[in-house]
Amino acid sequence: MSSSAEAVSAAETGTVTPSSVHPLLKPLDRLSEPSNVLIAPLVQLFLASVFWISYALTLAVSFGYSTYHLVLDVFLCACTAWRVDMLTAPQPRGAARTKLKEFASSASVSMQDVRTCQKAFSGRRMGAEKDGKHRRGHVTVNDVMCAVMADVLGDEIRSKPVDFTLWGRVKRALAKVLPSPIGFFIVPGPAKKPVTLEGIQVVRWTALPPQGGKGTVGMGLISYAGSMCISVAADRVPASAGVARRLCERFEERFREYVRAAEQVLDEVKGE
Repeated sequence: MSSSAEAVSAAETGTVTPSSVHPLLKPLDRLSEPSNVLIAPLVQLFLASVFWISYALTLAVSFGYSTYHLVLDVFLCACTAWRVDMLTAPQPRGAARTKLKEFASSASVSMQDVRTCQKAFSGRRMGAEKDGKHRRGHVTVNDVMCAVMADVLGDEIRSKPVDFTLWGRVKRALAKVLPSPIGFFIVPGPAKKPVTLEGIQVVRWTALPPQGGKGTVGMGLISYAGSMCISVAADRVPASAGVARRLCERFEERFREYVRAAEQVLDEVKGE
């Protein structure tokens, strides 16, 4: 640590060797030697100026980026905190949270099918980038899975009885123009090939984050052995019983629709 501190101190005062800052500055090494009484102080001033200007620019960019995210998070919270749609039925106010839980996991979907969706939907238009690796309009694995789950959750919310009160009408109108962020727990799995424990192969690997509180739903997506699956946990409430199972079943159905649409896009691109 002492060597690092000394290097930073030398950079701050400009006493660092120019070539250690950048190889292109190597010609200045001999000019920065103490024997050059007139030029060495100018080189030192130049190096110190480069350090502090770079430091100030980095600090300004970091502050601006942090401010941007702060404003964005405050905006999203202001737009959503008061109009959250719950997937589970309400529990009695003032009553203790139910201790009963329900859990479900979907069938595993092939990572190859996920990559098919990447190839089809990446690019400035569908199928425009056949390899799906171009930066402009690139669709990631997370993008595909989050899009599927957003559709699934939307279908589940729309299947609930419509609230025709004034507040319900206001919420539905605002939902058409205001963003509705959804949080998922997505992690890469432990291996691309099946894991064996004490000679027994692990067939499925799931990941499930803790629920955020009363009435919330925990959802986790994880990859394992060339496939992905979703796991869902929720409070077991009679009025919304089976919500975890329904979400997993809808995920499987919706993902198949995505794959069929992706294959159709790629077939059309091949025919062009």
